[in-house]
Amino acid sequence: MKVQSSPVSLDYKSGLAALAALFILLCDTWALAGIFNDQVALFRYMNYFGYYMPILAFFLALVAALLVRGLVIRMLLIVLVLPALIVPYALASFSFSGGAWELGQLEGGTEISVISFSKMSRNEDYDRIAQLLDCSKNDIILMQEAMDFDALLEQAPQVAEFCNYSFTGGEYKSLVLLTKFPILSTVAHRTHNTFTIDVTGVPVTLMTARVDKSLKSEGVELQSGQIAEIIAELPDNAPVVVAGDFNSTPHNATIYRMKDAMAYAAPEGLMFSTFTFPAEGRWYASLGALIRIDHIFYRGLSLHSSRVLDDSYGSDHYPVRAVFTVPDTMESTNE
Repeated sequence: MKVQSSPVSLDYKSGLAALAALFILLCDTWALAGIFNDQVALFRYMNYFGYYMPILAFFLALVAALLVRGLVIRMLLIVLVLPALIVPYALASFSFSGGAWELGQLEGGTEISVISFSKMSRNEDYDRIAQLLDCSKNDIILMQEAMDFDALLEQAPQVAEFCNYSFTGGEYKSLVLLTKFPILSTVAHRTHNTFTIDVTGVPVTLMTARVDKSLKSEGVELQSGQIAEIIAELPDNAPVVVAGDFNSTPHNATIYRMKDAMAYAAPEGLMFSTFTFPAEGRWYASLGALIRIDHIFYRGLSLHSSRVLDDSYGSDHYPVRAVFTVPDTMESTNE
């Protein structure tokens, strides 16, 4: 005897499939019009977790395909989900400056390593931190959230033996430069510090920033102003590195603006190995790093490598390390 499917069961499956399709349409709308648009609250949150939106859209498309019948409908689902799958990853990896600020491989020059490290204000694991702040191994360290830097030096005086340092940064006195190179100047701002160092006769500008959080509307405006200040201060014809905790992921407007103004030292590796937050300083770090909010940007340098380190040194952020070549002369940056 033939058993017929219940109309209620079919309607239930069709309804779930329709809901999944609607959410996929939302993801498509975000992918085509919402990425980098942090003025719309929903898009802002989707941007912050932008690497997960394609995964979610793919899962919903798979569920919908299992719930519906007919090859044509399933093919339409595949077409429907494509923008949400392709566009977010493509835009996150795209260089919006068109390579204008990047130098090719240089003959000669001086190789430098740059580390960006958000220490976390309550992280007092000074002995571990001192292992990172070793200028005999790392040429330049740009550190954020280091209000207790004096206490760190008191417990780990070897840091000052190997590094020149400048610690006069911002409203919260939390931004630090440590380097083996001579420090020529320091200018302190609320959000960022600007330093100039001498790399074998070539002045190199370094900027380290701890940008305000932007998930709330007022935070978007604060971030926008802070990024405008940083970009306005960039020198036109000199090597420069900007690094720090931007509290934004590659799908947020802040990172788009920085990538438009500078080249981006994108960390190498698969998606999750490039994420920087959270680390062991947060109770939920057992899930692993979930997003990338620490970034390094540059101009007038040749990038060799960039990666996220696998030790957080007690912080809630993983450090990012990039290796560059500084050209022998200032003229090389204009070629």
